[in-house]
Amino acid sequence: MEVEKIRELSCRSLNCCLTELYLHNNSIKSISGALNHLTCLRLLFLHNNQIRGLDDTMHELRRMQQLQTATFFLNPISHQPGYRHHVIHCLPSLQVLDGKGEIYRHSEGTSDLSQKKSASVARCLFVVLSEVKSAERKKSFQMHSQERHRVLQSVAFCRRAT
Repeated sequence: MEVEKIRELSCRSLNCCLTELYLHNNSIKSISGALNHLTCLRLLFLHNNQIRGLDDTMHELRRMQQLQTATFFLNPISHQPGYRHHVIHCLPSLQVLDGKGEIYRHSEGTSDLSQKKSASVARCLFVVLSEVKSAERKKSFQMHSQERHRVLQSVAFCRRAT
């Protein structure tokens, strides 16, 4: 049985308050014109697609001021020189890129020692936040809501909730 993969995005009908979007493992070539209205997005999984054009992709995501986690690995854009630095620069709110939680933002006039201290503090915070999020995730999986499931299914398959 062959699973049909998404090749083209036209998500204008998606709720602009959407906070998570899972589009990984498809055949998407471009996200231009499809996601820029999703300004509340916090998590975006786009890994294992065919996305090309790093500048176009970052231009599409520029309004996502709350985006904390994004994945682009296993796409042609992730092989471009300076990819990671460019994404981090274009998406200042990003905390986790391609599953790697340590994102260093070098600011002018910052000493190596303060950068190391900041990195150490960031690592500690990341571990603590990971544990808290893990506990929250376990708790949310324990609670099952028919309404929440119906809405998630309608979003996942681009159907209107009835």
